[in-house]
Amino acid sequence: MGWGTRSAAYGIAVPDRQLARAPAESPEGRRYLGAMAAAANYGRANRQLLTEAARRVFSRTADAGLRLVYDVSHNLAKIETHDVGGTPTRLCVHRKGATRALPRYHASHRRSADDEHRGVRELDDLVRNASQQQAL
Repeated sequence: MGWGTRSAAYGIAVPDRQLARAPAESPEGRRYLGAMAAAANYGRANRQLLTEAARRVFSRTADAGLRLVYDVSHNLAKIETHDVGGTPTRLCVHRKGATRALPRYHASHRRSADDEHRGVRELDDLVRNASQQQAL
Protein backbone atom coordinates (compact mmCIF):
# COMPACT_ATOMS: atom_id res chain seq x y z
CA MET A 1 0.00 0.00 0.00
CA GLY A 2 1.44 3.42 -0.96
CA TRP A 3 1.69 6.37 1.41
CA GLY A 4 -1.04 8.24 -0.46
CA THR A 5 -3.39 5.34 0.21
CA ARG A 6 -2.31 5.20 3.85
CA SER A 7 -2.92 8.94 4.27
CA ALA A 8 -6.39 8.54 2.77
CA ALA A 9 -7.09 5.62 5.12
CA TYR A 10 -6.76 8.08 8.01
CA GLY A 11 -8.95 10.67 6.32
CA ILE A 12 -5.96 12.89 5.55
CA ALA A 13 -5.80 14.63 2.20
CA VAL A 14 -2.35 15.29 0.79
CA PRO A 15 -1.97 17.97 -1.90
CA ASP A 16 0.96 16.22 -3.59
CA ARG A 17 1.54 12.51 -4.13
CA GLN A 18 5.12 12.94 -2.87
CA LEU A 19 3.81 14.06 0.52
CA ALA A 20 2.67 11.69 3.22
CA ARG A 21 0.88 12.12 6.52
CA ALA A 22 -0.14 9.67 9.18
CA PRO A 23 -1.02 10.04 12.85
CA ALA A 24 2.13 9.68 15.00
CA GLU A 25 0.33 7.03 17.08
CA SER A 26 -0.59 4.91 14.02
CA PRO A 27 1.47 1.81 13.14
CA GLU A 28 3.00 3.71 10.19
CA GLY A 29 3.72 6.73 12.37
CA ARG A 30 5.34 4.62 15.09
CA ARG A 31 7.53 2.79 12.56
CA TYR A 32 8.53 6.07 10.95
CA LEU A 33 9.41 7.72 14.27
CA GLY A 34 11.43 4.68 15.37
CA ALA A 35 13.39 4.64 12.12
CA MET A 36 13.92 8.39 12.31
CA ALA A 37 15.25 8.13 15.88
CA ALA A 38 17.69 5.41 14.85
CA ALA A 39 18.89 7.51 11.90
CA ALA A 40 19.27 10.58 14.14
CA ASN A 41 21.39 8.60 16.61
CA TYR A 42 23.57 7.31 13.76
CA GLY A 43 23.97 10.83 12.34
CA ARG A 44 24.89 12.35 15.70
CA ALA A 45 27.50 9.65 16.41
CA ASN A 46 28.95 10.07 12.92
CA ARG A 47 29.20 13.87 13.30
CA GLN A 48 31.00 13.41 16.63
CA LEU A 49 33.53 11.03 15.05
CA LEU A 50 34.15 13.31 12.06
CA THR A 51 34.52 16.34 14.34
CA GLU A 52 37.08 14.55 16.49
CA ALA A 53 39.04 13.46 13.40
CA ALA A 54 39.08 17.06 12.12
CA ARG A 55 40.26 18.30 15.53
CA ARG A 56 43.18 15.87 15.50
CA VAL A 57 44.24 16.89 11.97
CA PHE A 58 44.06 20.62 12.82
CA SER A 59 45.99 20.06 16.03
CA ARG A 60 48.70 18.01 14.31
CA THR A 61 49.14 20.06 11.15
CA ALA A 62 48.32 23.62 12.20
CA ASP A 63 48.78 23.46 15.97
CA ALA A 64 45.23 24.81 16.18
CA GLY A 65 42.12 23.70 17.98
CA LEU A 66 38.52 23.57 16.84
CA ARG A 67 35.48 24.48 18.91
CA LEU A 68 32.05 23.06 18.20
CA VAL A 69 29.72 25.93 17.35
CA TYR A 70 26.59 24.04 16.28
CA ASP A 71 25.68 20.38 16.18
CA VAL A 72 22.38 20.51 14.34
CA SER A 73 20.64 17.66 12.61
CA HIS A 74 19.25 18.76 9.26
CA ASN A 75 16.78 15.89 8.97
CA LEU A 76 14.69 15.47 12.10
CA ALA A 77 11.11 15.83 13.28
CA LYS A 78 10.06 17.83 16.31
CA ILE A 79 6.80 18.44 18.17
CA GLU A 80 5.82 22.07 17.55
CA THR A 81 2.73 24.19 18.02
CA HIS A 82 1.37 25.90 14.90
CA ASP A 83 -1.82 27.75 14.03
CA VAL A 84 -4.20 25.44 12.14
CA GLY A 85 -7.45 27.11 11.14
CA GLY A 86 -7.12 29.63 13.95
CA THR A 87 -6.40 26.98 16.61
CA PRO A 88 -2.96 26.37 18.14
CA THR A 89 -2.27 22.72 17.32
CA ARG A 90 0.58 20.40 18.36
CA LEU A 91 2.13 18.86 15.26
CA CYS A 92 5.02 16.54 14.55
CA VAL A 93 6.91 18.59 11.94
CA HIS A 94 9.61 17.01 9.80
CA ARG A 95 11.82 19.46 7.95
CA LYS A 96 13.62 17.09 5.63
CA GLY A 97 17.01 18.54 4.80
CA ALA A 98 16.42 21.80 6.67
CA THR A 99 16.56 23.20 10.17
CA ARG A 100 14.11 25.66 11.62
CA ALA A 101 15.32 29.20 10.97
CA LEU A 102 14.26 31.82 13.49
CA PRO A 103 15.21 35.50 13.66
CA ARG A 104 17.96 36.41 16.10
CA TYR A 105 15.57 37.97 18.63
CA HIS A 106 12.81 35.33 18.37
CA ALA A 107 11.10 34.52 21.67
CA SER A 108 12.29 30.91 21.57
CA HIS A 109 15.89 32.13 21.96
CA ARG A 110 14.95 33.50 25.39
CA ARG A 111 13.49 30.23 26.63
CA SER A 112 15.42 27.97 28.94
CA ALA A 113 17.29 24.94 27.60
CA ASP A 114 14.60 22.80 29.24
CA ASP A 115 11.88 24.54 27.21
CA GLU A 116 13.97 24.40 24.05
CA HIS A 117 14.29 20.61 24.23
CA ARG A 118 10.70 19.88 25.27
CA GLY A 119 9.62 19.05 21.70
CA VAL A 120 12.51 16.63 21.27
CA ARG A 121 11.65 14.94 24.60
CA GLU A 122 8.01 14.65 23.55
CA LEU A 123 9.12 13.02 20.31
CA ASP A 124 11.42 10.68 22.27
CA ASP A 125 8.42 9.74 24.45
CA LEU A 126 6.35 8.97 21.33
CA VAL A 127 9.12 6.75 19.96
CA ARG A 128 9.60 4.99 23.31
CA ASN A 129 5.88 4.31 23.66
CA ALA A 130 5.70 3.10 20.05
CA SER A 131 8.62 0.71 20.66
CA GLN A 132 6.97 -0.68 23.79
CA GLN A 133 3.67 -1.21 21.97
CA GLN A 134 5.40 -2.96 19.06
CA ALA A 135 7.14 -5.30 21.50
CA LEU A 136 3.78 -6.47 22.85
